[in-house]
Amino acid sequence: SGARVIFYSLSRSARSAGPGRFALREDGRSYRFYFTTDRPAAGFDFEFGSRTGEHEAAVRLFDETIFSQRTAREVRSFRLEEPAGYRLGRRRFYAITLELDRGTTATTDRSPYLFAIDVRPAPG
Repeated sequence: SGARVIFYSLSRSARSAGPGRFALREDGRSYRFYFTTDRPAAGFDFEFGSRTGEHEAAVRLFDETIFSQRTAREVRSFRLEEPAGYRLGRRRFYAITLELDRGTTATTDRSPYLFAIDVRPAPG
């Protein structure tokens, strides 16, 4: 993505599946993603969903809901432009919360829910 991103304190139920990509092994709960970037973000590109079952998911940036969508055996995407962040030393701090409802098919190691955040850095 061009920005150096550091994620902090992931849940034991969220497995890293690559840079900014997570396999979530439990549904019916919240997941919090705290991260910093080396420069402000121009935007975030999200991917979310599961190839099995149906889920309702809502995503918040800090306390503001930025989208809420239902997925049915699919992975969708969403783009957020100019997300608000806080200065933390020489970096920018962001907090994303995913509220994942209990789906029609249980989320497990074998059929995890995908959640990905790609940070697009601001020019400069």
